[in-house]
Amino acid sequence: MGETISNAKRGGFIYAATLLLFLAVFLIGREILSVLRVSDTAFYAVNSLYSVAAFLFAAIFYARAISKKTYTLKFNPFYVIPSFLLAAGMLCGAGFLNSLIAQTVKSAGGVVSEPQIPLETPFQYVLFTVCLCLLPAVSEELFFRGVLTDSLSGISAVASVFTVSLCFSLYHGNVAQIVYQFVYGIGLGFLALKAKSIIPSVIAHFLNNFAVLSIEYFKIPINLNELPVIAVGLTLLAGFVLFMIFFGEKPILSKKQIERIKDFYVPFGIVGIAVCVIIIVLSALPLNV
Repeated sequence: MGETISNAKRGGFIYAATLLLFLAVFLIGREILSVLRVSDTAFYAVNSLYSVAAFLFAAIFYARAISKKTYTLKFNPFYVIPSFLLAAGMLCGAGFLNSLIAQTVKSAGGVVSEPQIPLETPFQYVLFTVCLCLLPAVSEELFFRGVLTDSLSGISAVASVFTVSLCFSLYHGNVAQIVYQFVYGIGLGFLALKAKSIIPSVIAHFLNNFAVLSIEYFKIPINLNELPVIAVGLTLLAGFVLFMIFFGEKPILSKKQIERIKDFYVPFGIVGIAVCVIIIVLSALPLNV
């Protein structure tokens, strides 16, 4: 008699398979774009759609074949408040982490990829708002706070959120963003669980991306390394934490543990994590690989 596949193990498989699909499409697509010699605008716009396509495919497959209750759209509008607090708090209070880690990596002789997105015209601003802010916010939240979180519903909320946040941070493939994205993923995870919907996390995700893009486009003079900016951000994050603790339905943490967290990691989850780690290491090497 074969052992029944747990939801956590199924989630690990979907995570690994989706990342491998994304990697294959990305490598093939990049070569095609290079051969076609498209403009920088088209290159970055199309490049941003590979992960969107992979995550949406996985989300649709999961909803049709496994669970139709994953992506709850109904939510209390009150949760727009913590969405804003999280987005603004992370940008101002933790944005300095990216430059700090980037500087550390460069000092050690490594390389930090810093793509120069063309943002010179209103058309480019609107295009990349859609391609780099809206679509990733929707597709990534569907996949990480939807598919993966649902697959880990049989373990404790803390273990689930931290596991999904780890996968989320490593997926971004940039050594300078690992800590920031991990912390941000934790906030997004608890926000989705508390609201019982991915919509607030989609809003927070979009606002964060949109703020970064807008600061670049409008040349807004804000220094994320300055102490006053960091202090404001940490204050907003404190407000987010207090909101999570004292408002809405309680408790936000479930101690229910039906399945084992290692089912997610062994053997499939570790494959997906390994793919991300390899990409991060290769991108940080001072070589053209």
